[in-house]
Amino acid sequence: MVATPSRLPRLQQAKKAVRRSVGTRSVAISRQVMKPFLKRTPSTEHQENRETGHIVTPSVSRPLADSNRTVSNRTTPVSSLKRPLASASVPRSLHPFKTPKSVYHTPLVANRIPEGDEFESKYNESAAENDQLKLKVSLLETQLQGLQETTELQTQLISQKNESVQTLKTALATANSKASNAELKNQQLQTELETLQGKVKSQEEQITQTQAAVSQLSTQLTTVSSQLTVSEAQHNTTLALHQKALAEIEDLKSQNQRLIVDAQDAELAHKRELLACDSRIRLLLNEVVDLRGRIRVVVRLRPFLPEERTAASVSHLGFPDLRSISVKTNNKSSTYQFQHVFGCQASQQNVFSEMKELVESVLHGYNVAIITYGQTGSGKTFTMRGGEGEHAGIIPRAIELMFETKSKLKHLEWKFDFSGSFLEVYNDEVFDLLADEKAKLKVTVGSGQVEIPSLKSLALNSPEDLYELLVVSDKNRSTASTKMNSSSSRSHAVFLLKVTATNTMTNQSFSSLLSMVDLAGSERAKESEVEGARFTEMTHINKALSNLQNVIRALLKKDQHVPYRNSKLTLLLQECLGKGNSKTLMIVNLRPSASHIAETKRSLEFAQNTSKTTIGAAMRTDAH
Repeated sequence: MVATPSRLPRLQQAKKAVRRSVGTRSVAISRQVMKPFLKRTPSTEHQENRETGHIVTPSVSRPLADSNRTVSNRTTPVSSLKRPLASASVPRSLHPFKTPKSVYHTPLVANRIPEGDEFESKYNESAAENDQLKLKVSLLETQLQGLQETTELQTQLISQKNESVQTLKTALATANSKASNAELKNQQLQTELETLQGKVKSQEEQITQTQAAVSQLSTQLTTVSSQLTVSEAQHNTTLALHQKALAEIEDLKSQNQRLIVDAQDAELAHKRELLACDSRIRLLLNEVVDLRGRIRVVVRLRPFLPEERTAASVSHLGFPDLRSISVKTNNKSSTYQFQHVFGCQASQQNVFSEMKELVESVLHGYNVAIITYGQTGSGKTFTMRGGEGEHAGIIPRAIELMFETKSKLKHLEWKFDFSGSFLEVYNDEVFDLLADEKAKLKVTVGSGQVEIPSLKSLALNSPEDLYELLVVSDKNRSTASTKMNSSSSRSHAVFLLKVTATNTMTNQSFSSLLSMVDLAGSERAKESEVEGARFTEMTHINKALSNLQNVIRALLKKDQHVPYRNSKLTLLLQECLGKGNSKTLMIVNLRPSASHIAETKRSLEFAQNTSKTTIGAAMRTDAH
C-alpha cells in the first residue's frame, strides 16, 4: 500500500502513542515487581496525603533471597499507579501489544516474599518485553521514514507528471499553431498555383505568337542573306579603297609633322628675333632716357584748395613753355628750365606719362628712383600715393604698368616676380611701415650697397596686393597737423619694389629695384608755429633735406667726397644719387599761392641744381 501525504499525520500520532504506552507500562511493571518486597500495614499501606494527593510508603528493610537491599522512602503520584488509557485517536490495532493481566490483576498477598529466582525471572521477562517494544518502535520509525521517502518520491513524480502534462499542452498549442500556419500557407500556395497556371497559359500563347514570328523572320533571313552576299562584295571593294586612303593619310601625317616641326622652328626663330628686337628696344629706350638726363627733374604746381579760393591767382608765376617756369619777386623775374613743367590743370595720368618709360626700365634690369620734393602742403604725397580711380598716384600706376608689361612679355618666355617693402625715416631713424610693432631698423653698407636686414618684404602677385600694403603703410606712417598743413607728413617715406626676372629661352636673369620716395616737406618754424615734438620733427626734416642739398652740391661740383652718411635719408638714397647705377627722376612740387613765393623760389633753385648734376651711366644688375 502506497503512503500518501494525507496518511502521514495518523502515522505520526500512532508513533507517539506507542512511545507513551511503552514508557507507562515499563513503570507499572517495575512497581508491580517491587510490591512483594514492601512491608505493608493497614494504617500505612494506602495512607494518602490529603494536602498533596500522594500515597506515602515508609521505607522497609527486607531481606532478599540472594542479597540485602534497602529501598528508600519514595513518593509516587497516584495517577502514575493507574492503568493508562488507550488514546482515542490511535486505533487499538496499532498498539504493539496488550498489557499482561498478570501484572495488573495479580492479587497482592500480604507478607509474601517472592523467591529470588522468581524475581529474576519476572525482571528478565519485563526487560525482554521492553526490548521487544523498543524493537517494534525502531521498526515503526524505519517504516515511517520509508513512507516519508516514498511520499517525497511520489510528490516528485507527480510534479514531473504535471510538468510533462504542461509541456504536452504547450507542444499541442504549438502544433495547432503550425497546423494553422500550414493551412494558411497551403491556401497561399494554392493561390500562387492558380496564378502560375494563368501565366503558363499566357506564355503558351506568347510561344505560339513567337513561333509565328520566327517563321516570318526565317523568310526575312533568307532575303537578308542574299543581300549580305552582295554587301560583302561591296565591302571588299570599299576595304581596298579604305586601305589606300589610310596609306594616303599616313603620308599626310608625316607631312603635317614636318610642317609642325618647321612651324615650331619658325616660331622659335621668330621669338628669338622678337627677343633681339626687345633687347634693341631696351637699349634704345635706355639711350633715350640717358639723353634726357639720368637725373631728370620735373616741376608740378598743385591746384588751389577750397580754402585758398579767395587768393586764387598765379600772376607771380609764369609758364613760357612746357619746360620753363618764371617767378616774379620785387619786380624781378627768374626763369628756370626743366624736363617738364606741369601746371595746375595737369592730371595724375599726365604726370605719370612723363615717367612711364622710366618705370619700364625697371623691367629691363635697371634701378630706378622717383623722388617727390617740396615744401609742406605742396602735394607731394598726393602725387606719389594719390587717391582712388583717376586720382591714383605714381605708386599704384607704376605697379599696374609692371603687371601689364609682365603679361605682354610672357610670350617671350620672360617670368617676373615682384616683392614690396615700405619704410620711413622719422627723426633720423628708420622704421618698417609693414611691421606689426614699430621698431628701429639697423642700416648697414656692405659691398657698396645699402642693406636693411630686418626689413619686411611681401610678395605682390597682383595690383590688389599693393593696395593692401598701402593701407597698412598709411596707417603706420607718422603724420600730424600744423598751421601749414592739416595732415602733414612728419617723416620721409620710401617704397621699395624688387623685381626678379628670368628668361627660360635664353637663360637670362636679372634683378632690379624701383625706389619711390615721398620726402617730408620743408618748413620754417616761424611760419608753421610748431613747438615741442612737432618742432623736433621739423628740425630733423629740415636737416635731412639740407644734407640732401649738400649731396647735390657735392655732385654738382664733382667733389671727391660726397656726404651720403651725414643722414639716414641720404644714406638710403645714395644708390639713386650718383653712387649707384640708378636712373633718377625728381618731381618738385610747388604751392600756387603768392604767400609762399619765397619757399617756391628756394625749391626751384634746388631743383635746377639737381638737374645740372651729372652721374654715371646706369648699368643692368646681375645680367647673364
